[in-house]
Amino acid sequence: MKLCSAPGTCTTAVHITLEWIGQPYEVEHLDYAAMKTPAYLKLNPSVVVPTLVDEGRALSEASAVLVYRVDRFPNAGIGPATGSEERVKLNQWLLFLSATLHPYFWPYFSPGRFTTSEADHAHVVEASQLLVDKALTRIDQHLDGKS
Repeated sequence: MKLCSAPGTCTTAVHITLEWIGQPYEVEHLDYAAMKTPAYLKLNPSVVVPTLVDEGRALSEASAVLVYRVDRFPNAGIGPATGSEERVKLNQWLLFLSATLHPYFWPYFSPGRFTTSEADHAHVVEASQLLVDKALTRIDQHLDGKS
């Protein structure tokens, strides 16, 4: 198995699950230029990380990679069984993290992607902070009282 990663990106959860599984793997750290090479574009035409290469297949999108790890190594006990209520909840929270929380950070780190006026960057960052706070509050509420 090989994990294609880049500094400052959201590959930590995938890396952690690879450690928990206990199977051999390697990590290839890429910069943005390396993600635009023909070899990497063949693995992941979206020009993002993470990408996991395993058994001749390249899989991208962190949530998809995490679910794949759970399914490929059920004996590692890193996730609930397919079809269980716990698995439904796992999928719900993985998608919340990747489809709701994660995009809320984009305006914070790249406000120029969300406005054509540099004068508005501070407002874009402020709006991002409100959205992140809202999502983290939801997570806190869900976890309240759980150990």
